[in-house]
Amino acid sequence: MRRFLPLTISLIAVPSLAQVLASGPTLTSGPTSDQQSVYAGALNPALADLMVQEGEQFRMGFMPSFSMLTEVGQVDNFADDLDDLIDLIDDSSLNTEPVQTVLDRFNAILVKMGDSGYIKNSAELHLPLMPLYWKMPLWDGTLMADISLNTQVLARVLDAPLSYDEQNKSFTTATAAYLKGATQTAFALGYAKGWFDSADQQRYGGQLYAGAKLSIYSIDLSKQVFLLQKLDGKDIGDVIRDEYDNNSQASTAPGLDVGLIWASDRYRLGATLYNLNQPSFDYGPIGENCQTRAENSITRANCEAAADFAQVRGAIKSRESHKKSAYISVDGAYYWQSNAWVSAALDLAAYDDFVGTQNQWLNISGTYSPSTHWLPTVRSGLQKNLAGSKLTQLALGVEFKGISLDVSWALDSTAVDGSDLPRSVGFSLAIAEQF
Repeated sequence: MRRFLPLTISLIAVPSLAQVLASGPTLTSGPTSDQQSVYAGALNPALADLMVQEGEQFRMGFMPSFSMLTEVGQVDNFADDLDDLIDLIDDSSLNTEPVQTVLDRFNAILVKMGDSGYIKNSAELHLPLMPLYWKMPLWDGTLMADISLNTQVLARVLDAPLSYDEQNKSFTTATAAYLKGATQTAFALGYAKGWFDSADQQRYGGQLYAGAKLSIYSIDLSKQVFLLQKLDGKDIGDVIRDEYDNNSQASTAPGLDVGLIWASDRYRLGATLYNLNQPSFDYGPIGENCQTRAENSITRANCEAAADFAQVRGAIKSRESHKKSAYISVDGAYYWQSNAWVSAALDLAAYDDFVGTQNQWLNISGTYSPSTHWLPTVRSGLQKNLAGSKLTQLALGVEFKGISLDVSWALDSTAVDGSDLPRSVGFSLAIAEQF
């Protein structure tokens, strides 16, 4: 994995966006109406009015929260095969096997790489004090503000057959690495309030909350194709960093989320409509005007490879947009006691994240918060993507004195360097005001 590791590191270093990664306890519990988590109010805007305790005016995150998730395809040691292929292309004299044996081996591997060879890294950061909730008696509701940075980048293999040039005694292939990435800065402002007075609450046995959140998204999208044949010994990670800006395109648009919550002493039901106005953002084009690049340059070769995969093979698109599709997420919670509850959340439709992979998540979790402040809150969760990767994940979290650490890992595994490893691993570290 000597060549593939720098690529993996590059996926973290290059600016990139995650639409489904959560912060703090929500990494374990999902988008449930959990007022214990300051970050849950940034998901369902109706929850903001439940975030601040009676007699107080503010609640906030203290230090920056940080979350990260890595996911790989069912690759089964393909990274080592990719390294071997790059070495073979760079110097065919290294080969000690019959040519047909090499062709049979790598052509079978290349098909598998194209089908399932990908790695995706996601990260999310909330700035200090964010999210911030302000109980406003004058408006009889709660104002919420949030500033977050989200990243996601996906690298996968575009496969093409390996052939042997008898005249030059060399192996050649049009196989390329394909990278899609995005950066998002989101400025959000929301408002929520309860709609029943105390008499109505007693009559109906609960309280109705409604809220809306307006976000201003500033998003930079980029995609690139890197022809393995033209790396000429250069580190693919360096090439990615050098070329990222050449294909990036930035745009800004607003997004609107609305939410409802029904809260009673023993249970809670919530629904959130995300991306009501479905804002759209464009990727930078690839595989166009290749003749304007210097001849025999890596940039020219990559451009022509992108044009081939887009216009001839139909594996990618030269131009595309990402739309934040509208979808509804519903959730519910049942409280065994005031400090012990189970919850669940479900996306009612599939949607694409910024790099084009599908998501539709089912989350089931349980939380226990001891009455004494000297013992930590513990939680566990099960998450299933009903679309796209179809991954199933477990998650565990612990919180003590406002500091929470949550980790997740996939039950699905793949072989890396001869060992079975989970196909996804993630964590979130957050410090927020206790409820």
